[in-house]
Amino acid sequence: MSTNGLLQHRWFIPFAACIGIMVGLPSVLVLSFAVFLKPVSTALGWTRGEMSSAPLVTIWITLLAQPLLGQLVDRFGFRRVMLPAFVLFAVAMACLSLMGPQLWVFILLYGTASFFGASSGPVAYSKCVALWFDENRGLALGVATAGAGFGTVVMPLLAEYFIQHAGWRFAYFALAAISGVVGCLIVALFIREPPGYRAAGPRSLPAATGVTAREAARRSWRFWTLGVIFLLGGIAINGALAHSVALLTDRG
Repeated sequence: MSTNGLLQHRWFIPFAACIGIMVGLPSVLVLSFAVFLKPVSTALGWTRGEMSSAPLVTIWITLLAQPLLGQLVDRFGFRRVMLPAFVLFAVAMACLSLMGPQLWVFILLYGTASFFGASSGPVAYSKCVALWFDENRGLALGVATAGAGFGTVVMPLLAEYFIQHAGWRFAYFALAAISGVVGCLIVALFIREPPGYRAAGPRSLPAATGVTAREAARRSWRFWTLGVIFLLGGIAINGALAHSVALLTDRG
């Protein structure tokens, strides 16, 4: 599938999605948390354990936000959902630069940013890429989701640079501005449905084979085994990443 015009070529979509994911919620807010943990907790008088309660909120907020995001994208399309969500995510994150010593304010803002930022994660972008590619879908999805890896490296380094040169408050604002501006441009210019998709409706696609989610949850031990594995893996990885920078800098 492709449409006329250089910027309309379908291969721009996975590369654009790569950049969108790189400046999205996982990289900008979640993975950069480790860089902010030490300076923010020291400045505002929190323990590291108290500040670390915010990423725990993110898990539950994302659990609620992702299914809602999927329903809204199915109904209204990518741009109508992702553009306002990106703006609200950037605003909520920018507000972190203004917070005081009230821990509940930090948790509220962090949770709000996580809710709206769910639209900037890999799920929505991956769906868009999958709609445009039958052949080479694996390659296209690989290009798109590589943004998570780039973001893991780039955004915490940017956060650290801003913190060292202008303070953690400016760093929150700068990351919010980068995410909002770059993310909105990416979605506005490149992220779209294939021609005729909205008119036909998402239900017009052939149904996938296999079992439903309800059947898997009720009957499949493999489903629950995978769920437990991903849960334990997420706890180990995210729990370690959140404190890695503080632990290492404590030791020079």
